[in-house]
Amino acid sequence: PEEHWPRGIAVNGIVMVEGEKMSKSKGNFVTLKEAIESYGADAVRCTLMIAAEDMDDPDWRFEACRDMREKLNQVFKLISSIASMPNSNSKGLLESWLLSRLQRRIKAVTEALEQLKNRTALEVALFEVWNDIRWYLRRVQTPSREALLEVAKTWVRLLAPFAPFMCEELWSILGEEGFVSKAPWPSYDESKLDYFAEACESLVQQVMEDLREIMRVTKITPSTAHIYVASKWKWEVYLKALQASSPREAVRAAHQTARALQVKDAKIVQRIAEEASSVGGDQREIRVKAGALDEYQALSSAKDFLEREFKFKVNIWREDGEVYDPKGRRFNAIPYRPAIYLE
Repeated sequence: PEEHWPRGIAVNGIVMVEGEKMSKSKGNFVTLKEAIESYGADAVRCTLMIAAEDMDDPDWRFEACRDMREKLNQVFKLISSIASMPNSNSKGLLESWLLSRLQRRIKAVTEALEQLKNRTALEVALFEVWNDIRWYLRRVQTPSREALLEVAKTWVRLLAPFAPFMCEELWSILGEEGFVSKAPWPSYDESKLDYFAEACESLVQQVMEDLREIMRVTKITPSTAHIYVASKWKWEVYLKALQASSPREAVRAAHQTARALQVKDAKIVQRIAEEASSVGGDQREIRVKAGALDEYQALSSAKDFLEREFKFKVNIWREDGEVYDPKGRRFNAIPYRPAIYLE
């Protein structure tokens, strides 16, 4: 008779079974050879690597291996499609964003591998680079083959330690000679970071999240969204607070700057300080080095994209300009968090 064997792990070359029916004649395990014959070497290798880190034993799940095989198939199709794209060498803000994000992925994968953090390295190399490319393709109407080829060739090298068989095939499809396993490892190039491009995309993504949240809470399906970007003085306050060393210092810097600008709205100044102090990690560095954004220009350039995504009209307004604002929402705008009115 067949049975469901309990959750298992990979130990000493044996892959224990979880959730798969196996006959008693086989016992409650399959060998790595059998797993590879069923799912492929790259999928098994990646499943085991992503299942644990440091001294933990990796949990083996057939479902996870099937999902990994599907993900690797998607990567193969995506990179193959990039290789066969028509020529387009356009270079704009979105291409700069994509190449800037690529540098961050190179750095993260390299550092993780140097620290023997194989799961972390694979998660970044596989999923985060994938997400960057998919976002770029979602944003642009005419993708740049030149930029995508640069990303694809780097991506294949980042993935090669984890999925070597697939990557050797992709290396050839991309027109490269020799073996990817002998190709130079991608090197992090800080000069290719574009803080301004990354800050602009962060703004677009934040506005999308805010729109969805407002629609969810209000249960409104609008015909038009009015987006109001913060005035110049709010950016001065925000950047001073952003550079502070602690939340307390952020509040102090914000109020000092507001007083110097003769701003008396303490409530909005406090909100700006709290928003600035909540930013951490790479985002803090990006926003500090990007400086004050022209949010009106950044969102106006993304207007068509926002309308495609949400299927309604989008209007962008400056808080301190001529504006349609029947509910007085524009005064709530702060940097990176424009005010929104749906109708």
